[in-house]
Amino acid sequence: MGGVTSFSGNGKMNLSSEEKEIYALEKALQESEIEK
Repeated sequence: MGGVTSFSGNGKMNLSSEEKEIYALEKALQESEIEK
């Protein structure tokens, strides 16, 4: 949704640790999709 740029800010650091884990997993999935 937000892409890689949203990771550097946009309130992501305000998420709970669980939400951060989910976000990190989604980010990794997006990056693997790009590499295909």
